[in-house]
Amino acid sequence: MKFISFSIFLMVTLSLGGQESALLESEIKRSPSAVVSVMAEFGQVDLRKTPNHIRVLTQVDIERYGAKTLGDLLASTVPGQVLSTGGPGSAATLRIGGSRPEDVTVLLNGIRINDAAGLGAVNPNSISLVGIKRIEIIESNASTLVGSGAMGGVVALYTDNNSLKDEKNSVDVSLGNQTYQNLRSSLHTQWKEGWLQGSIDASRESLSTPTARSYRSIGTHLGVGQAVENHSFFLDYRNFYQGVPIPYVKVELGPSPRPSSDYDANRNFQLRNEQLSLRYETELPNSIPLSFHFGSSSQSRLEPKYNNSGYDPYESRRTEGGLKARWQWSTNLSFAYRLELFEEQAQTPAYPLGIDQGSAHHLSNSIESHWQASEIFRFLVTFREDYDKQRFTTASSGFSIEPLTSRSHTWRLGVTYLPKKQWIGQEEKWFISLGTGFSLAPLTSSLYHAQNMLDPNSYGYDPTRYTKLETEEGSYIHLGYETYWDRYQLQFKLSRLHHRNLVYFDLNSFDYANGQNLRIQSAEMILTYRGDGWNARGSYRNQEARQLDVPQVQQLVTSASIRRPFNILSLGVDQQWKEVRANLQWSYSGSHYDNFGGFPARLGAYRHPFQDLSLGVSWLKSSSLEVTLRGQHLLQPRVTLQDWLSRKYDFTNNAQQLYGFPAQEPIVSLGIKYLF
Repeated sequence: MKFISFSIFLMVTLSLGGQESALLESEIKRSPSAVVSVMAEFGQVDLRKTPNHIRVLTQVDIERYGAKTLGDLLASTVPGQVLSTGGPGSAATLRIGGSRPEDVTVLLNGIRINDAAGLGAVNPNSISLVGIKRIEIIESNASTLVGSGAMGGVVALYTDNNSLKDEKNSVDVSLGNQTYQNLRSSLHTQWKEGWLQGSIDASRESLSTPTARSYRSIGTHLGVGQAVENHSFFLDYRNFYQGVPIPYVKVELGPSPRPSSDYDANRNFQLRNEQLSLRYETELPNSIPLSFHFGSSSQSRLEPKYNNSGYDPYESRRTEGGLKARWQWSTNLSFAYRLELFEEQAQTPAYPLGIDQGSAHHLSNSIESHWQASEIFRFLVTFREDYDKQRFTTASSGFSIEPLTSRSHTWRLGVTYLPKKQWIGQEEKWFISLGTGFSLAPLTSSLYHAQNMLDPNSYGYDPTRYTKLETEEGSYIHLGYETYWDRYQLQFKLSRLHHRNLVYFDLNSFDYANGQNLRIQSAEMILTYRGDGWNARGSYRNQEARQLDVPQVQQLVTSASIRRPFNILSLGVDQQWKEVRANLQWSYSGSHYDNFGGFPARLGAYRHPFQDLSLGVSWLKSSSLEVTLRGQHLLQPRVTLQDWLSRKYDFTNNAQQLYGFPAQEPIVSLGIKYLF
């Protein structure tokens, strides 16, 4: 596919009937002005007013889809934008808005959840949803909101829930095939102006191919809140352990059956992450809201060595704090200020021996202005300044890395237009958002690159060719239209992101490199219909990434531009019959370019679509008992070890999302939930 045809896109979407899978049954029955975002801007804002496309998910979505991790949930709510190597807990990449995985930031209560010892991308399958009450997804450049690493968007998780009076305690047990077992429990208590809640989520599941140990995970959450007059305090702690079998040692393309050495039933990785967040909110004189946040995030991993001869330890630590304040200058004009600072540290294995270490320090200031120029026009302007410094200590002798420093300025301009005279519906919204973004190379990417070039023991040793990884810079534009009429909701958006310069992993040199001129663009239409007791939601998405500094025939097939399905379709239906609730979710991810392994890499077309189908039926037997039958990944074939070794399902629709990694097999489970 050499280009995107927006005219074809319009013809297809006009014939498509209804879905935004992220849209809740409870929310599409109320006015759009009732939905508030806490992430789109520096303060809470009516979704109708902000010049951004925001998806808001609540606890109802998490329970509806039976999601255990962030990856599970986003695979259903933003289909085709989470690519997984298959199997529970396996590595997955976030490509929100068609962006690169390293350009999506994940936050928990405003604190960044990243692995400083990783290579930049967040694995959504390693983030538990235990204790999560609300999720917001920004599908465009958010550098002015969170700084580096957000040119593709943000996924913000929230555990806070001030309104617990209608929430019941619960215990939920589910059993299914593949030895699937899941236990969830949520307990809470309240007192005057305060509350305490705790949650646990434990899972176990086997792969279809034999492994020495099954997938296992356990997550816990504890949250407490207290209000005293105009002062509010929130404290949250989460802990998550995950053990994941990854028996597929190599998945390279080849003409003959795979050797048995490409499969190791004992191979797995283990992970533990912890997050602590504290927030204080108050109101200063003259009705100025002020909030402080402080938190920490840590992650420990044991990863199989590249040659499968043992395990390597990785350690990541991050401490972060900041404040926000907002001034209402006049009835229609306000200003908000945000200060953020953090320190992070990473420890990774050095070769042949020892531990390499990296540390980063960050400080940013930003100011945002909100101007309601009239009843129909609202303007948003944001300016941000970021200071960053990275330092490295290597265990190997004979080379050193100079500290990397950066000072970046970004801006955003947004306009929302709410016409009094509508073209189509009863309420309409037009919006545009444009600006600039930046990203720093992650700590371990800089470390890996320097070690490869400067360490005499490295295969890529060549100090004469060494150059530091540059700060990435880019610009974007995001356009959208939304309307509501009678039983319908229509959303349409166009987005383009241009990386003027970037850092990417070159699959041919197997090292990081400085690049330029990567253009990512997409178009999407979403249609929702609200019936009597049922809702239907449908969407079509068209996207591409193109590296413009190479010959045209290669622009879609580079290390920086592959692995984005060009066309994505989805359909969801919810039905309510008295005490019975049913839902269906189907998605289709079309062809893309992929890496078929080898060194140098074999990049080429993967013309085999991936479909996913899930069904759920819940029966509320009484006010205290609910029974749920759920089927997930229903279109995927069950792949045996012999199938994988013989390449039986290579290049077969629905058998794998990424080449060589069998997709997660069908799971049918029965759950009983007791509420009290």
